[in-house]
Amino acid sequence: MANFIICGNNVARVIKQLKPDFVPEAGLDKTPPTGPIKIGTLNGRVVIQNPFKSTNTYTMGYKGDNYLMAGFIYSPYIPLFATPTLITSDLMVQKGFLSSAGFKVINAGMFCAGTISNLGSYAE
Repeated sequence: MANFIICGNNVARVIKQLKPDFVPEAGLDKTPPTGPIKIGTLNGRVVIQNPFKSTNTYTMGYKGDNYLMAGFIYSPYIPLFATPTLITSDLMVQKGFLSSAGFKVINAGMFCAGTISNLGSYAE
């Protein structure tokens, strides 16, 4: 049973129309989103709108309470590190960033993906 949905913009528009099953997140009108954002819940599933995902696609998955109930593990072993600011001879400012992490798919069966179609003018 999936407990989260990551969706593109058109899928998010369709999900937002599924009231009363969809409950929007409070405070979304205050700041414009600049990336993936939690837009609410649909029948208890967390809905995340990702503008970088294809607009008509979605991914559903299950996230458990420990690593044994996970489909994917993200393990950062070097957190975000910033170098001191450097000013070059032509007065350009440079700063370096470093981060490193391990990624591992544990159980790909805990995810499914799909595409919606035939939206016509409803998604415009």
